[in-house]
Amino acid sequence: MARRAGRPARGRGLRADLSPRGGGDARLTHALVVGGGFRGIATAWLLRRAGHAVTLVEAGSGLGGFMRSIAWDGFWLDPGCHVFDNSDDAQTEAMLDLLGEAWHPIAVEYASFLSDRPSHGSAVVRLDDLGAAESARIVEECLAAQGASRGEPRDLEQLFLARYGPRAAAHLCAAARKTFGLEARELGAQVADLGIFGRVGIAPDEQALELKRDPRLDAIVAARPGADRLRFYRAKAGKHDFRNFYPTGAGIGEFGARAARRLIDLGVDVRVSHELRGLEIDGACARLELHDAARACTTSLSGNHVYWALPPEELARRLPDAPELASHVRAVALLLYYFAIPQQDAGELSYVNDFRPGTRVFRASCPGRYGLGNCPPGRSYVCCEVPTERDSAAWHAVEDAAAAVFEEARELGLHRARAPLATKVLRVPGAMRLPAPTYAAARRELEGFLAGQPRLTCDLAPALTKSQIWGSALAAVARHGAPARALAA
Repeated sequence: MARRAGRPARGRGLRADLSPRGGGDARLTHALVVGGGFRGIATAWLLRRAGHAVTLVEAGSGLGGFMRSIAWDGFWLDPGCHVFDNSDDAQTEAMLDLLGEAWHPIAVEYASFLSDRPSHGSAVVRLDDLGAAESARIVEECLAAQGASRGEPRDLEQLFLARYGPRAAAHLCAAARKTFGLEARELGAQVADLGIFGRVGIAPDEQALELKRDPRLDAIVAARPGADRLRFYRAKAGKHDFRNFYPTGAGIGEFGARAARRLIDLGVDVRVSHELRGLEIDGACARLELHDAARACTTSLSGNHVYWALPPEELARRLPDAPELASHVRAVALLLYYFAIPQQDAGELSYVNDFRPGTRVFRASCPGRYGLGNCPPGRSYVCCEVPTERDSAAWHAVEDAAAAVFEEARELGLHRARAPLATKVLRVPGAMRLPAPTYAAARRELEGFLAGQPRLTCDLAPALTKSQIWGSALAAVARHGAPARALAA
């Protein structure tokens, strides 16, 4: 698939604010975006709305990266639990523009486990589920921690101690081990703010809301929104009345397919099945050497600027004399278990996070509950995410645990089936890339090196959620002459 960039396009009721930001060059430029995952899609869309000519290069056969679905016996299998949040009007409008008509609002029913009973309406660690006495002690230690003088936490364990105190930290370190398959001391402190550990439930909701009156505690204490799912987001997400939405069609992979079409409609030159073989940047331009798999030939591209939308450690490997970054990143390996079930046997929950150390499954989801077109008629499916170590016994003998994983999903409330209609297991060696304790120092060194590369942009700040990646792409584009406010209502 390849289309040439044409004139800047306007469409679907959106307009771009083309005013330059931060002293950047507002002239129409040719931007080369390397990587067609969510970051690359967002970056290409923002650049094109800003009026730049854009070429998006992806080595795979389609866009979407880890959000591409897998076809299996009439199902479209998502690689884990993926839904879209409506937490920011600008981001939501961008996603809906990319999806076209292929989306629908969904009501996500979720829960988490830290004890033997589910905590409904919460996906985070709920330390208040450990009992009133333990919760009271944790709150007391958390309040004391806010006034303590501590140095910058080096790792995730130290950050838990600094934020919540020793009792909470012990529970949270165990939960992190279950979530990532790694010890908290093996991970950088930044990991706390990449997802479910950003805020933690330490008290019942009524008390938590009182605690959150303190801005320091508001940033780290979780409370359920209640019946109003948008309660904590209305300041930024007031245009739509739904909290979540999901692609209509081939599961989460529909997003990548629709995004490719929309970007082409906007005039982006989308080149899939083009593997990057060389990267050369000088004072005059940036050049990419590509292998076109469809034509089995090598081609080259030139542009004014390269936006790197792949993992930054891969960029560091390609740049001569660049500081090394790969050893400062920890890869999380996942086993994905898929179970086909009768539609009537799907449970009431969309997904569950299980933080208990004695179970295999960290997250179980039922995309058949919220998808339209991702399952054959009368069927649904459950996906179970099991963190593990590469080359472990579990990694090599995935079938041995299938029955136990299926039973865990039933106990979590994802299904009521007595046996799966069919089973599929996928090994994902690098499902997540997380910063190690040494990442912050390595990042500063690489940022210093990249400061001497004015035709190259790569955001080294860790980002994991779609909202974080969107914000990262928005900031990266804004630094080089494109608008920080890319959309207008």
